[in-house]
Amino acid sequence: MKIYLDYVFFINFIFDFILLFTTKVLLKRNVKIKRIILGSFIGTFSIFILFISMPSFIFFLSKMFFGLIMVIITFKFKDIKYTLNNFFYLMILSIILGGFLYFLNIEAGYEHVGLIFYKTGKTLDIFILLLLSILFFIIFTKKIKKYKNKISCYKTVKIFLNNKTYLLNGYIDTGNNLVDPYFNKPILIINKNIDIFSKRFIFVPYNSLNNKGILKCFIIDKVFIEDIGYLKNVLIAKSNDKLSLSGVDIILNNKIMEEL
Repeated sequence: MKIYLDYVFFINFIFDFILLFTTKVLLKRNVKIKRIILGSFIGTFSIFILFISMPSFIFFLSKMFFGLIMVIITFKFKDIKYTLNNFFYLMILSIILGGFLYFLNIEAGYEHVGLIFYKTGKTLDIFILLLLSILFFIIFTKKIKKYKNKISCYKTVKIFLNNKTYLLNGYIDTGNNLVDPYFNKPILIINKNIDIFSKRFIFVPYNSLNNKGILKCFIIDKVFIEDIGYLKNVLIAKSNDKLSLSGVDIILNNKIMEEL
């Protein structure tokens, strides 16, 4: 069997990139393209396990290991649930891509082990294969996003403060109706481990079902919320405990949605 390393690296790098990018879009992860490229590059090294003789079970575990490393490199490690969720989506998308390629009968020009492809010498235009794969995932992603947008409360959030921009993952909580009693500004609850501070702040009393107390609320320049836009009349308060929602940095105020 003749293996063309240039095809091996190129094809698998592109497929890994497609999978990681689609995972980013579906889960609305705030990652830069360079991290996706790095994760794809790391994933490409999994082709070397082709040249190692090992039991099929060990081979399977090796592929899972590389997939996990790709996820951690690309999306970073925040907590176990967050990482496993990223990993689960990557594996599901890998299965979907594998099924799509099988549907295209890619064996007409390539052999593969999982998502590791190598040329056999038969004819198949690699660019047609890649274009069809990209087109498939564009359509697939749009369909899934359209469905998720109907039921999802996750939003990308940008906080502008002291000439800095904080890019966060937000979640609209119908239970968060906190407003300050002075100007009726909605209060957003940010994760306590987010390094954000303002010299401008006010103290706001609150009373919930479980407890009551006083919140230190920062006055920010403005905030951008996906699908809502820019807002200025909002306050930011740090949570006393770590937010329980996986991957969420800030709890949005339900009153913002009610006023739309």
